[in-house]
Amino acid sequence: MNSPHSSVENNIYPLHVLEERFRPGGSVIRANWDYERSAIDLTIEEKGSHYFVHIPFYAVQGSLDFPGITVRLEKPYFLGRDTSELDSVTPTFSVASHDWSGADKRAGEVILQKVAELLLPG
Repeated sequence: MNSPHSSVENNIYPLHVLEERFRPGGSVIRANWDYERSAIDLTIEEKGSHYFVHIPFYAVQGSLDFPGITVRLEKPYFLGRDTSELDSVTPTFSVASHDWSGADKRAGEVILQKVAELLLPG
């Protein structure tokens, strides 16, 4: 898959910062984490579509249940896109076979820029 570049990949953050910045928008830090790895699942709205973004991360040192743990973000990827109403969210395409060219590549870049902006300091 030729996914858009992300400026958040390989960045390190305290886990509590990710929780503070992503949870108010309804994002979920996955409950099925193990001691070293987990992921954030986001829904980002752009021009009438809802994009579902998955950002894996892992503990830089130690395990995720330690207070003050820092994590490194891995490459985000798209789970899908929905163009229907908010109350009937169903992804309308699978990105596993998507080539991210043309308008879709530009949309992907815009979405990943929005993710990066959520992580900017205060």
